[in-house]
Parts: sequence; structure tokens; C-alpha cells
Amino acid sequence: MSMVSADRQEQTWVVSFTHSELDALVSRQLAEELQSLADKVGGEPVVLDMARVSFVQSEALGALVAFRNQLKDRGATVAVAGPTPPIRRALHITRLDVIFDVYPNLDEALANLRGR
Repeated sequence: MSMVSADRQEQTWVVSFTHSELDALVSRQLAEELQSLADKVGGEPVVLDMARVSFVQSEALGALVAFRNQLKDRGATVAVAGPTPPIRRALHITRLDVIFDVYPNLDEALANLRGR
């Protein structure tokens, strides 16, 4: 089963997660799928829709950072939308809320990325 689904909405990619728990058991598959997606996305902005994710482990956070870095090198912006309280806390504790633009919901993220 795929870990992510990606849909292009106008000039922005929305990446949704099919698992609510991004733990060590799925982090390798997540990293591989995000790598493949990075090649497809190119330099267009991406929103990681985290609304359905309730748990994330450090290995999965590493996969998200690697994805962000690949896209940043191509001139793309990667934002996080709708993080649940545990995910928002994990982003804050790891200081990843500094490198990702974090929005309370998908609509706000899309509006902000399209306005750039």
C-alpha cells in the first residue's frame, strides 16, 4: 500500500498521507515514495497535508526533511498543512517548524503558496 498520494491542484502539489502513524516500520517506504515524488514535482510548490497523521517518528521526520531539501534545491517551496497537535508539537520540538511553513489547514496553505 502506498504511503502517500499526490494531486496537482493548479500549480501546487498536495501530498496526503495514507497512514496515520509514520513510524520506523514505514519510514523507508515513505522516503522512497517521497524521493520518487520529488522527481515528478520538479520545482513546483508542495503542501504536505498532515491532517490525518497522529504520530510521527524521527525516521519519518528525516524523510520529510530530505524531501524538502531535494525540492528546495530545485527552487520549490514545501509547506505543512493541518498538523494535529502531536505533529505540531513534534515539529516544534525538533525545530522543523522553522524550516517548514506551517499552516493550520490546507486551504490557508494553498492560498499562501499560490500568492507567492
